[in-house]
Amino acid sequence: MQLFSGYELRALTITGAALRVGAALDWYAGNTLSISAGSTPLLDSRALPAVGALRVLADSPLQVSATIGSEAALVRRYAGELVLRLGNGAITCVNAVPVEDYVASTLVSEASPSWSLEALRAQAIAVRTFGIQAAAAAARGVHDYDLRDDTSSQVYHGLGHISGAFLSACATTQQQVVSWRGEPAKVFYSATCGGHTASVAEIGGLDVPAYLAGIADTDAAARAYCAAAPYFQWKNALAAGDLARVVEIPAESLAGCSVSARWPDGRVKTLSVQRRDGEAVSVAGRSFYSRCLKVLGYKVVPSTFFDIGESNGTYVLTGHGIGHGVGMCQWGARGRADAGETAEEILQAYFPGTAVQAMSLR
Repeated sequence: MQLFSGYELRALTITGAALRVGAALDWYAGNTLSISAGSTPLLDSRALPAVGALRVLADSPLQVSATIGSEAALVRRYAGELVLRLGNGAITCVNAVPVEDYVASTLVSEASPSWSLEALRAQAIAVRTFGIQAAAAAARGVHDYDLRDDTSSQVYHGLGHISGAFLSACATTQQQVVSWRGEPAKVFYSATCGGHTASVAEIGGLDVPAYLAGIADTDAAARAYCAAAPYFQWKNALAAGDLARVVEIPAESLAGCSVSARWPDGRVKTLSVQRRDGEAVSVAGRSFYSRCLKVLGYKVVPSTFFDIGESNGTYVLTGHGIGHGVGMCQWGARGRADAGETAEEILQAYFPGTAVQAMSLR
């Protein structure tokens, strides 16, 4: 997968025991790359001609120190090997890593070791399935990597903080994936659904297989399985000026904002933004959510599952859940596991009609 996704790397230092370097690296003046075994430098990019790519591997985990703009260096450790390429004056760093190592590392960012084993096993199977699906899609594309290491794929920061609980979850589900008609299913997951998962149609531009149409995520007493989550319920207030920036109209033109249509699960499908000149502007709920994330920051509007009202020039949003809500609810999986469900039962609840089965993975 591509490392440091979304960043422009300007310097990179790689160290490791018995470290070996393949072909030379295409590089540009102004950036630096150094590779060393202990205190012995093996390669310095400033002395390299502009050729090809670089493959780096070692007998121990690789330690990578990456300088990104003027920020302090990010230091991480990775299993497997690194392939480095240059384009447009910046480096692409790809980590080739075995599937099971990838799953264990990803659990660090996507789950808590304090959760019950069945919840972690369900998460491990979902992570593995997502990765296999992404790799299959990437093989038909133009990238030389399968996944990114951020939330556009799954958050992966290499080795570090891999607890015994994560290792156990991986070991007891090895090679298991969520399958649909004998093939790995297209799985999604998010932190908290708020009591009902969303249809994948709400993300936009995606086919809707039967197992991604959304489910009511409640127990026999109608209590949401994710009710213990920090963002099961939330409330935030937006100043009129902030709302105007999100919907991209002048603040002085904003007269009101209301929900005009909802998806069957209750999430906002469309907002109607009223202007003082009498015109009403329609804004898709997903677009509003994305714009809030970009303009106002993370968790100001945590999901599209909300109501909105105005009071004295302030717009108050009350809602449920955090994230897109499609597929497995991670806090819901925890709640289901605590209620006695197995990993297989949890996944089959969130992806109805699918099965959990072992598949030979590359």
